[in-house]
Amino acid sequence: MKWYILAAILLAALVTAPACDDNNPNRCELNINSDWDGDCVPNNEDNCPELANPGQEDLDSDDFGDVCDGDIDGDHVFNDEDNCPNLANPDQKDLNRNHVGDACEDDRDGDGVNDDEDNCPSLSNRDQGDADGDGLGDACDDDPGCTSGPLRVEVLGTEEADGHRYTLARLFFNSRYISGAHCAEVCGTVLTWEGPVTALAVDADSDGWLELDAALLSGVGPIVYRAADCSVSTGENCAEAVYIADYSPQGYGSQDVLEDMCPDDRAYIYCRDGECRLALSVEFGTIEPDGNQR
Repeated sequence: MKWYILAAILLAALVTAPACDDNNPNRCELNINSDWDGDCVPNNEDNCPELANPGQEDLDSDDFGDVCDGDIDGDHVFNDEDNCPNLANPDQKDLNRNHVGDACEDDRDGDGVNDDEDNCPSLSNRDQGDADGDGLGDACDDDPGCTSGPLRVEVLGTEEADGHRYTLARLFFNSRYISGAHCAEVCGTVLTWEGPVTALAVDADSDGWLELDAALLSGVGPIVYRAADCSVSTGENCAEAVYIADYSPQGYGSQDVLEDMCPDDRAYIYCRDGECRLALSVEFGTIEPDGNQR
């Protein structure tokens, strides 16, 4: 009878006691009833009891381990929708619209210059122009030693579609020339192969520059912009508007303004008979100013 009792005790010990993994003596394997995921953390202490996470990482300290937490950083935006899933940013701001939030972005304005080296980290200025040498880029300097012009252009890449070759660009329109308007109607012959159309530029980050992402055709063409309410529909034909406004001054036509304007910006302005417009020359992958005020 005694050997029956001894066998029962040994069997119970094998079932309930932790066992050692022969391949890794330092790893303790708890009984499956007390450690469902086999990560050597008892269920009652495991912040992800059904998914192995021996390190028990918990970024937002909400007692749900990162591997089973639908919102790792605790900013109330689910991981699969969060543009910074590992850094709390409930506002989800994304200045350069590259789907990486500003909070975890090294180059917020997307101009190819990291923020810690960028003299205008919140406004794209790939050339880093600094006319007065004060360390603040002309694009965001209230007193750059010259006046910012009406247009700045950033080339983003190229695309071929529907038999057409496009240069992808972000156009920045200065709101100071349209009375500080938050939105502008933009017309241009290079905006689409269908002819001049209306597009909407918006100052989404309230920095005084209205942005428009555009796919531009190769060629030379006028661009005009004018204040509009933010509900203007895009895609409407504006051929008449382009040519009517072709030589209409928008605040940058006077000689005094042109003389004070930063040279790189002035190069986009074409003037005739005292009236001025904006002019672009687009080749596949490149955009150059086509003004006569260099």
